[in-house]
Amino acid sequence: MSDVSLRLEAGRTLGLVGESGSGKTTLARVLLGLQRPDAGTVTLDGEPWVPGTERDRRPRRALIASVPQDPYGTLDPRWTVRRTLADALDAAGRHEPGGQDAIEELLERVRLPLELADRRPQNLSPGQRQRVAIARAVARRPRVLVADEPVSSLDVSVQAQILDLLDDLQRELGLAVVLVSHDLGVIRHSSDDVIVLRAGEVVERGPTERVFRDPQAPYTRQLVSAAPRLLL
Repeated sequence: MSDVSLRLEAGRTLGLVGESGSGKTTLARVLLGLQRPDAGTVTLDGEPWVPGTERDRRPRRALIASVPQDPYGTLDPRWTVRRTLADALDAAGRHEPGGQDAIEELLERVRLPLELADRRPQNLSPGQRQRVAIARAVARRPRVLVADEPVSSLDVSVQAQILDLLDDLQRELGLAVVLVSHDLGVIRHSSDDVIVLRAGEVVERGPTERVFRDPQAPYTRQLVSAAPRLLL
């Protein structure tokens, strides 16, 4: 990637969009501290985040969380929803042995009924699994949420529900959200601002509606023209 800069703000969603190989996921991994950039730095709450060691980041790791593309691959199939969320709460120092209030609060926050607490991932629908993954992510009360293609594996009807949930959580918790997607409809649905990436470079950025209604870069115009429904 080359000369990429961005600023995240509490209560706003920044969309990263571009074709496969554009650098979206690489940038997300750098923000999460999972990949070291060739040059440059990342600060979190005004303090150094990248570069640095994981040992340095560990005391502040709860400040940033991720929502995966495929929750089934990141949820332990042996664990019930209850145990998954209890583990996340334990890591955050928010769960007392035998206490269920925090687990019930998380389930309610992601709009899941309490009776699902004793099910395992294989007994949940794809949308329910993604809601569990989101609940696990917000259990530690992060300041930043990085969602990398969080709805790409879901049916269209379920996609909108998950995106609406992320929007609600952003407002309720004051999160700064990074939404990564190749789908312009997803980005337009949920992003306040957008960065368009191509081959590791920023080709356009700005408020989402401005970029979609009046794209300036030829590549952005190409993306938008390929999805005319977005302009309705």
